[in-house]
Amino acid sequence: MLCWLRFTVLVYISCFPWNNVSGCNNTAPCKFKGGELLEHLDQLSVNSTHPGNINVSLIEIKLEWFTTNRRVFNGKLAAPTIRFTETDGLHIRLTNNLPGNPVSPTNYSINRVMLDISGLRLHPDTFERDSLQDLINPGESTSISRNIFNRNSGTYLYGTYTNGSSHFMISSGLCGMAVVEDSSSNIHEILFNISCPDHCGDEIQLLFGSTMQYSQSGGDFGSLQSTVGDEDNRNLEILTGTNQTLEDWLRDDNNGVNYVTVNGQIQPTLTLQTGQMKRFRLASCCATQALNLTFDRSHCDVREVASDGSYHSNPREPATLLLPGSTFDWIVVCNTPGTFQVGKLLFT
Repeated sequence: MLCWLRFTVLVYISCFPWNNVSGCNNTAPCKFKGGELLEHLDQLSVNSTHPGNINVSLIEIKLEWFTTNRRVFNGKLAAPTIRFTETDGLHIRLTNNLPGNPVSPTNYSINRVMLDISGLRLHPDTFERDSLQDLINPGESTSISRNIFNRNSGTYLYGTYTNGSSHFMISSGLCGMAVVEDSSSNIHEILFNISCPDHCGDEIQLLFGSTMQYSQSGGDFGSLQSTVGDEDNRNLEILTGTNQTLEDWLRDDNNGVNYVTVNGQIQPTLTLQTGQMKRFRLASCCATQALNLTFDRSHCDVREVASDGSYHSNPREPATLLLPGSTFDWIVVCNTPGTFQVGKLLFT
């Protein structure tokens, strides 16, 4: 049975002032406000001459007043977008900077990593010694070089998933967007003229993640940490004047900490110019939940041109259900000034 959870993730099209959360911290928490301007994802273009570096590390991140430790790619909660062409293929140097695996009775290997790009058709004749999905121990690195089949241009996801701990790894932040660049010969001129590499200013990437789902009715990240043995990084700070921990507060449904982040942010804002055509790449790094996408059609015209790395023969009405590990490509034109929202209602 499908159950709607009690929260909404919003991407507002307009600009709002940043909300003040001064005085709040890990021992005196308060409600999250959201409203920051949307940050663009880092772009990592790779080829055979200049392979890209992907580093996996355990770092302290901060969201508004909240600080916590997370396993991430290249030092940010929002992973970089890996970009490459069909001609050059994928060329990555993967380095594991995580500490040694914690001793856990469940024997999860949460600090061994690998790299997987979902849905991408790799050419089997080019497999070298190191597999794309080989596990890399802490302190080790490996070079990954793969050719791909033709007509693979599109939007994909990459991540690291190990030994039954995929839910934990994805929710921590080890998931990102991968783009096989279009060529002018295989897509329509209109789409090519609003896409990278020549028109990156017209391309908007939205990476959805289950990285702030703490409440018991949601992802319950604190329980995931306990299950896999990530005890040293749980938020067990004692709240001022109480016997309650911060994790207790985060897990309390009354506090509403059940956010899907967008580019590593809570309810960010975005400004679009009236009449300007944009290409949206949407990708779900949610671990287990689907997102129901809504768009105010009285303000904007939206057409879906691709899903899961495959282009449609013609633009069509956009699908509204973005499943875990799935991607959409939209063309969006907003012709009416105003403030509205792209709502994401989460359910399982």
